[in-house]
Amino acid sequence: MAKDLTASSHDRQNIINNRFALQQAEQHLGWGGVTFEGETVFTKAQVVTCTWSQTQR
Repeated sequence: MAKDLTASSHDRQNIINNRFALQQAEQHLGWGGVTFEGETVFTKAQVVTCTWSQTQR
């Protein structure tokens, strides 16, 4: 059964700490980002743009 990530900060944190899950989410969502020291990072502007565009769908 799928968990409701909007209702559980613990479950969201588990996803954030799971590198494989993050890589899969990045590919699925196509957010892009910038590679910095071997990790994908986002500027504040990128996060705001991605968040806003997701709410407009």
